[in-house]
Amino acid sequence: MNELMITECPNINLDTLFNLLVDVKSLRELDLSENELSEIPNSIRNLTQITELWLDENQLTEIPQGVKSLSNLDYLRLFSNNIESLNLKSGDLINLTNIDLCYNSFESFPMELEYLKKLRRVTMWYSEISIIPEEITKLKGLEYLNLTRNNLTEEQKEKLKLQLPNTELKL
Repeated sequence: MNELMITECPNINLDTLFNLLVDVKSLRELDLSENELSEIPNSIRNLTQITELWLDENQLTEIPQGVKSLSNLDYLRLFSNNIESLNLKSGDLINLTNIDLCYNSFESFPMELEYLKKLRRVTMWYSEISIIPEEITKLKGLEYLNLTRNNLTEEQKEKLKLQLPNTELKL
């Protein structure tokens, strides 16, 4: 088993599920979308084999603590939650290269992403962003940034092109 999709199961006991999945060493992708989840148990940190995690269309307000410990996670999808802050720090998600934060509620571009040293792709369309901090220049390794359908002015878009000259921008 390489991939497991468990969607539209709001009453699932995630602790039990994670304990069962620990021994499935071939599992790489886990989709827990559309489960009305407002939190994820810390026991998810035991699923060290996971490289892709989909948490779309839940009720999360930040990246759950246990998820931040997934050292092999390469792709994290948090499409359409209630996230306003990522609550990241140095040492979180050490191998994450790709994050999808579309359809969340950010006023400002989340500079906490700078803690994700291997991050290469950020997709955040329809996320209500109207502020781009000057520090965005710290994201030098970023190869792709999609901020389509946010609340950015033409002036902000032009400035972003200058701030991230080596990044493919979708504005």
